[in-house]
Amino acid sequence: MNVAFRHHTGIGTPRNCESAAYHYKRVADKAMEYWRAGPPGGRYTVRYSYRIADDEGGVYGEGASYISSGMNKAKRSGHLETAENMDDILEYWDFMAGKGNLLATYTLGKMYYEGSRNMPRNIPKARAYFLSLVNRYWLPNGKIATNFPLGTDKYAAKSAGQLGRMYLRGDGVPQSYEQAMMWFEKGSSRVCLSSYLP
Repeated sequence: MNVAFRHHTGIGTPRNCESAAYHYKRVADKAMEYWRAGPPGGRYTVRYSYRIADDEGGVYGEGASYISSGMNKAKRSGHLETAENMDDILEYWDFMAGKGNLLATYTLGKMYYEGSRNMPRNIPKARAYFLSLVNRYWLPNGKIATNFPLGTDKYAAKSAGQLGRMYLRGDGVPQSYEQAMMWFEKGSSRVCLSSYLP
């Protein structure tokens, strides 16, 4: 990337767009090769951005700027506070999920499935939260429950899609295209049906 950027902007070498494109393409080809070498859908990547300024006193190091030195040194950025309070956030969402809050249950499933810079992925926990939503809507015999809170169908369909993705990729479960298809069909049938209902 650095070589391509240098050719693109003319840093230390004559500016040459063709040479820059050649080097950018080599990097892109390697990245795609790495991505496709993983499970269906590509390798997992953390979706949260990383800011160097949040760690180690900023881009130029501890004490290099007004913000990272003196009386400002004790102040923390939002991302670091988030990392320190992650347990409190998870505890709150878990409390709400325990009270039957559908959004909290689905959010916890997504948080544990995707992980972040401050929280490692936990696929078994994610699967448990998704299954709890699915089981509120579909009975063990596959039929739809009769009494369920408003919105359960929507979150059950989303959770079924997430479970299908887990089986498709083999994330925390044995890879099974049959199981993935079953979950995808369950989720999509509910989404299609709900689009026709008032």
